[in-house]
Amino acid sequence: MNMDSVATRLRELSKLRDGWLDGFGKAPTRDSIRLAYDTCGCLVGWPQPGLFPTPRGGVQAEWYDDQNWIVEFVFEPDGKTIQAAAQRTGNSDDVEEAVFRPRDPDEHWGPLGDWVGKYLAPKPLTAAQQASQAKVVARIEERKERGEMKFRPYEDFVKEQCAKRGMPYRPPEVRADEYQNRRVRERERALDFDVTPEER
Repeated sequence: MNMDSVATRLRELSKLRDGWLDGFGKAPTRDSIRLAYDTCGCLVGWPQPGLFPTPRGGVQAEWYDDQNWIVEFVFEPDGKTIQAAAQRTGNSDDVEEAVFRPRDPDEHWGPLGDWVGKYLAPKPLTAAQQASQAKVVARIEERKERGEMKFRPYEDFVKEQCAKRGMPYRPPEVRADEYQNRRVRERERALDFDVTPEER
């Protein structure tokens, strides 16, 4: 999935105004656009979706695959709910539905990705990517056999690296908050949403 294309399409949707559907239809809310962007960002290995506004002010993503499945996500206007549905083409009775409410940005991406995976195949690795992956696995196995793979608590490694660079050590929860804030700022910039000068 090309996130630049996703961001471009969502920016287009963010410019819609109320009444876009022949005088009806609410403009997509920023919360629904943010949720659509975050969700697509966690499904980067999947095919490119079609992205459309919904009359209620949400965003809809659609995927089609070679096995005749249509998968739809509706990102509700509140930015808190994803209505998911999968339907076999030509069979209106063969429908699977699910609801996801990712209160935390990382809470439901795994289950959501698993659900999508039942109906859509991820984009296969290229021959070059497969070869590169095989080389990395082979190097790891060689190091294991030579006894060079030594494991220790990750935080000990972080403290050591901070000391080497003369940087203050920050606990895991602080680093997690910083990472989340950085990811939010990157998303807002990608969507051309308001970001304060200090955040740029």
